[in-house]
Amino acid sequence: MILVRFLLTLCAALLIHAGAMAQLPERMEPKAEAVSDTAPLPTPLEESYSARAGVELRLFGHGLFANGEGQTILPTGMVGGDYVLGVGDALTVALRGQRSVTAGYRIGRDGRLLVEGLRPVQAAGRTLGEVRAEMERQVAASLLDTRIFLSLSAVRQVGVLAIGEVARPGRQTISALSSVLDVLQAAGGVTRQGSLRTIRLVRRGETIPIDLYELLRSGTSDADMAIRDGDRILAPPVGPTIAVAGSVNQPGIYELPPPAFQIGVEHALQLAGGTVAPRPMRRLRLGFGPDGVELAEEIEAGSGAMLSDGDILIVSPTTDRRSRAVAVEGHVVAPGPYALDTVRTVGGLIEAAAGLRPEPYLAFAALESTDTLTRERHWRPLDLGEILDGRDVALHEGDRLVVLSAEDVGYMTSADVLDILTGAGADPESLADCPGLVALDRLLSGRSMGRWADHPFRAAARTLAPSGVPCPDILKAQPDLLPLAFDHAILRWQGADRPGFYPRADRLPATSDATTSATGIAAEPPYAVILEGHVWLPGLRPLTPGTTLRSLIDAEALKPGAYPLLGVIVRPGVGGLGRTFLPFSPYRAAAGLEDRALTRGDRIILFALDEIVALQTEDEDGGGRESPPKNDVRPLAGRDLASFVRRQAVSLVGEVGRPLSYPVAARTTLEALIDAADGLTRMADLTEVEITSPTERGAARRVVDLTVTPTTTISVRPGDSIRINPLDDPLTPAGIVIAGEVLRPGVYDLMRGETLSDLIARAGGLTVEAYPAGAIFSRERARLREERRFRSDADNLDRQLAVQLASEDPPNDAEIALARELSQQLRTVEPVGRVVVEADPEVLALSPELDVVLEPGDRLFVPKRPLSVIVAGEVLAPATLQFRTGKDARDYIREAGGFGHYADDDRVHVIYPDGRAAPIAASYWEHTPVLIPPGSTIVVPRDPEPFDFLAFADSITGILGQIALTAASVTVLQSD
Repeated sequence: MILVRFLLTLCAALLIHAGAMAQLPERMEPKAEAVSDTAPLPTPLEESYSARAGVELRLFGHGLFANGEGQTILPTGMVGGDYVLGVGDALTVALRGQRSVTAGYRIGRDGRLLVEGLRPVQAAGRTLGEVRAEMERQVAASLLDTRIFLSLSAVRQVGVLAIGEVARPGRQTISALSSVLDVLQAAGGVTRQGSLRTIRLVRRGETIPIDLYELLRSGTSDADMAIRDGDRILAPPVGPTIAVAGSVNQPGIYELPPPAFQIGVEHALQLAGGTVAPRPMRRLRLGFGPDGVELAEEIEAGSGAMLSDGDILIVSPTTDRRSRAVAVEGHVVAPGPYALDTVRTVGGLIEAAAGLRPEPYLAFAALESTDTLTRERHWRPLDLGEILDGRDVALHEGDRLVVLSAEDVGYMTSADVLDILTGAGADPESLADCPGLVALDRLLSGRSMGRWADHPFRAAARTLAPSGVPCPDILKAQPDLLPLAFDHAILRWQGADRPGFYPRADRLPATSDATTSATGIAAEPPYAVILEGHVWLPGLRPLTPGTTLRSLIDAEALKPGAYPLLGVIVRPGVGGLGRTFLPFSPYRAAAGLEDRALTRGDRIILFALDEIVALQTEDEDGGGRESPPKNDVRPLAGRDLASFVRRQAVSLVGEVGRPLSYPVAARTTLEALIDAADGLTRMADLTEVEITSPTERGAARRVVDLTVTPTTTISVRPGDSIRINPLDDPLTPAGIVIAGEVLRPGVYDLMRGETLSDLIARAGGLTVEAYPAGAIFSRERARLREERRFRSDADNLDRQLAVQLASEDPPNDAEIALARELSQQLRTVEPVGRVVVEADPEVLALSPELDVVLEPGDRLFVPKRPLSVIVAGEVLAPATLQFRTGKDARDYIREAGGFGHYADDDRVHVIYPDGRAAPIAASYWEHTPVLIPPGSTIVVPRDPEPFDFLAFADSITGILGQIALTAASVTVLQSD
């Protein structure tokens, strides 16, 4: 209720004293860099440096404002004696001794401090210590045995203008104890296009440079300087810069210090936190010559070379070689480097690394060594089982051992690897995520006409079930291991729990004629097909003369949630070239209504309904959103298969449980399609179902009556579009609300054409205490229109205020505070959407043209008969007064104390109970009696003089009147 009264007395609220308003921190919304959980997008400067250096580089120092969010900083802590006092500061004065008293005082507008019993002291512009000393001298001279204690109890607010490259430029109202850094934080911080080194503080014509790099590096800077009222802080655009990349602790882009805008190499390394290790470093400078061509130059340590605008300093070790060291990576407890003096064999290295982790793969490990003659690095396969049995292998300086796990080896049968082996090609995202996959792809692409052209692994890859193992981290760190593993792999097929590729250290690299079992490679795989997807037991199935699609698929084979309308047989082409997709209907196959012969290498894929929905989600988002997790396997992996499924779609829209595009086989009935869509809704019109089919000449549409033609006899095919039209529902989707003084208030459904009198009658009519003249009828369309108007007025007010702040004669702090208060009120007020209607059933019966036709979402509130009149606005005592017959507006205003000092008596108006408004001539020299019924609100607006600095000041009174009208409606609604 307090809030409502505040809205009703808005004009009076705008009379808040400017000095009091100055102490309230401004609520400002950032306009530029919003702080978020994600890193900001790089600026063009950052993109340019990153592209040249080959690594991502960001501007140094802007994390200083990363969590500022534009809030006003409130400094805390003890105030020293050097604090300069000003108008508005409050002090606590305590006298102790012969006279003991404690009181608070505020420095007046004349700058003097008036303490009872003492002479006035000029305080503004002087330090707290100086004023304290003078007060002590006065007390010592005038009061015996009395001491005075003076302390600062409240700090004044000052206005500082922050302009340039800050997130929220404009005037910042902030505590006088704040510093330059606090003002920048309140303005949202310096943007990534702004300079941190050449910030300027302008104070009474004097310019003071501010370098935030000093603060970031040494913790001291002029940024700690206290601000004063009227200061201006300018953050110019970022100036000349250099970049430091490579083996330094803090790579980044750094601004050059003025005025020379040059920096030495050693100084640049200090800015970047120094090198990452105390060892010789190579220094390469990338800069531009006079012709604009980028030049690379080696810089010797101690040469005194200078870096200029646009230069990049790249630091790298002169060598990565370790002396007398070996290393182990992968599936061990403690990977890392070890001293060769204490670890001399592979077995000793594994022991030093605290042993192997669970489920290691012992048949194949890799040892990287350096050839003693060519000095080239090469890989050597090892059998860890033999090594652990005692047949150890000696290590040499620089050797590196990589141990694999059983899961790492399982990646060799992943969907991405199988796609590469079969020639289908891996997904680009998978290639980007797994360097080992890239190495394998390059190997097989280079051998496409050699020994891998007719390799048995290619034929086997077409029939193996994908393992689902993601790319292991070891293959991201050591990508050459995957081609090495395939060069020493065998194919385990018959009798294997998990058919697939398994590397062995005792397997020699394959040769072009390696197709016999003597080499460890299986020849042609046995006659088999593979069942995969949303089934209980995916995997290989032997292909016998009696194996058909029907023999593999039955109701018990399908998991719950299996998609019934489409399955795909992926059949390899002749000679392993290409693939053919054959659609079928799983529900018809499981019911014995459809069958198909199978051939060697066929893959029978069944989908889950969730996968079909996810595939359409990818289409709607343009492939930009990740699909939800799939069930067990990846049947839609591969662009060709996904594209084929999309081409098989039938569009089903309208009154069904789940309107979607449903992929179907060639022979599918409308009944099966509707069942997959969770059936028809109760509003489905079965008499006019539209079926549009593609033809050679375009499209043909037919209308089917399902009450005559059964859905089991209607076939649909890929490319069709089916629409189930809705029935004409006499009830609207949203109800209407009637409340207040009716016999049966509540929510009522609405039939088309119902009127306000119909609604009142359905609610049992009005009670004896009802006051239909004050009924509040609100409509959603009107509410949205009011809300847009309020927000538009707020935007217009903000724009006008910004123009005035940039003018040569800007408004003062009090005017700014009033304008911002009104803007905030316009943004937060909740409009009612009130429409003036006649709600008296007797009047509506006599004048049916006044009876409003209802819309969904309408609300009617009938209040009790009131016995009061509200007087609000610029009167001395706004009040709710008792209604009396014969009293006019001037009588009520007189009972409320009369007009206030800032009242605009030419715009006094009354808001009647039904929401209508009318002007009142209520001045003492011009008065026309106006009937004031009970429940009315008399509004005395304020003279819009404080807003004269705005271009649309004449509209302010109308805006305030709209807010008052909304508040009056809210008052009636909440008084029930």
